Amino acid sequence: QADTTQPNGKRKDRARSLQARVRRGSNVRSRVDERGRTVLTHTVTRPRRLRVLRVLGGLEAGPKVIEKSVELDLIGARVWQDCGGEPRVCDLIESVCARFQISYREAELSVTEFIRGMGSRGLLSVVMADQP
Repeated sequence: QADTTQPNGKRKDRARSLQARVRRGSNVRSRVDERGRTVLTHTVTRPRRLRVLRVLGGLEAGPKVIEKSVELDLIGARVWQDCGGEPRVCDLIESVCARFQISYREAELSVTEFIRGMGSRGLLSVVMADQP
């Protein structure tokens, strides 16, 4: 007999993920450039192994802390704007649906991919409902 617990488990995980709250990173600044695009700027500490290469002459001299920028598209800018009050993921999806008049599924894919990408850079974090 097939194991039927996996689909239910996936649905529960998905529902739990959609209830998670999204937080902006503390070291991120945002601005709107001259073209009206939202640009996020954050600082990144150069890993120690790269600093060692610099000392050995294999890497150009530069600061340990560097500044990076990311330009957001329209959907990303909307999600970033809505992240000010630690919204739930599902609220961000609904906001994108309403603003851009796209299907829930399209909005879900766009929002979750944005959160994943910004999370990997440390610009956003996701806090599950049962975490502080």
